[in-house]
Amino acid sequence: MRERAGLTMEQAAAHLEKTRTALSRIESGDSRVDVHLAKSIMESTTHTNRICWIRSVKR
Repeated sequence: MRERAGLTMEQAAAHLEKTRTALSRIESGDSRVDVHLAKSIMESTTHTNRICWIRSVKR
């Protein structure tokens, strides 16, 4: 989803107030997304990107 939005990992991490390492762990599935981060992601993305993110989380 981040890539589809045209964001680098550094840009997305800064926007979400996370480190690049933390975001990398979340993207790879090594860390879970807490409710606060999920809310931030949902508020900062378009409807299409939200659907992609929801689908990726359900896998």
